[in-house]
Amino acid sequence: MSGEAAVDTRGARSSSEARTGEELSIRLPHQSFPVERIGLDIGGTLCKLVHFVPGEKQDGSHDGGLIAFAKFSTEKVEECISFIKGKGLSSKARIFVSGGGAFKFYSLLERELGVPIHRVDEMASLVGGLNFLLLRVHRESYRFDLESDGQLQDPLVYADLDDKPFPYLLVNIGTGVSIIKVNSCTSYERVSGSSLGGGTFMGLCELLTGETDFNKMIELGERGDSRNVDMLVGDIYGDSYAKIGLDKDIIASSMGFASQTRRARMTEQRREWSKADIADSLLRMIGINIGQIAYLTAVQHNLSSIYFGGFFIRGHRPSLARIAWAINFWSKGSMTARFLRHDGFLGALGAFFAEEDTLASKESASAAGAQAQDAV
Repeated sequence: MSGEAAVDTRGARSSSEARTGEELSIRLPHQSFPVERIGLDIGGTLCKLVHFVPGEKQDGSHDGGLIAFAKFSTEKVEECISFIKGKGLSSKARIFVSGGGAFKFYSLLERELGVPIHRVDEMASLVGGLNFLLLRVHRESYRFDLESDGQLQDPLVYADLDDKPFPYLLVNIGTGVSIIKVNSCTSYERVSGSSLGGGTFMGLCELLTGETDFNKMIELGERGDSRNVDMLVGDIYGDSYAKIGLDKDIIASSMGFASQTRRARMTEQRREWSKADIADSLLRMIGINIGQIAYLTAVQHNLSSIYFGGFFIRGHRPSLARIAWAINFWSKGSMTARFLRHDGFLGALGAFFAEEDTLASKESASAAGAQAQDAV
């Protein structure tokens, strides 16, 4: 790395118990100097930003700092630029940009901000961001306990640092879906993907319900019951199909009962469905299909660890539950879906740390230690 000392990430941990989101900063207790650097990931829908906020003691002296997060609509990228300008960066500041916006808005960023703009490979930034979280940040990843869902206890079960997370599969759910096999900090490849992602959910949901805000779409779905529009195994067979392991409540056809004539023909009733039912059905359709694609890809590449990232998830419990259920169902319990508190900021984090070698060094040190232990 050139021009600036590495950020001290020792002891990094989330600054609050908030589950996820841009309000959840990462505390850097040992950082000894301010960092004039911005990490951006500009996608088709959202512009995600990572920046440093210096900490201060009551006497005004330096006290570590925070990695902080913000997001903006890509359609309003000017708001993101105004936010960066508001930080009062000096001419020595550097801005690292990933995603399609690194090309689409390069000239605009350079002209408006007046500091060097460095493009970062999109896949490298996603992997780099996740590796930073797994290797450096305590209690970052978690799983969704399906047995606790709906009970009094919290279904989110957190994990601590993992010095040996490799190999694993990263399923990044943004507007579309990218699936990346990660062998190490420096070895990875995109092995699959899908056009059925967050953009699909938002597009269909807006067309069918009229709702335009993503968070409200999720809230709408939580109030719905997809069984009013989805055709279940029990609707076809009258009960479970035990011979092939299909419970009667498993979805056989997403929105199969949206046709009232079909419902009336098969069930001798015409039951009304609501916009909330449609939103719930769409969320299940997208989440479960992504989970199945992720499972099949993991089997193809002989992987058992699957991490899900991207702003489609955002810590929303319905999304977590659908994906976790899909991985558990298709793997017959042999695989577990793992999620992240900063799921939507992987690319921006990777851009922020684009020129640092701390993760690769940590990985090499871990490998060297393991080899030394094996030699004893």
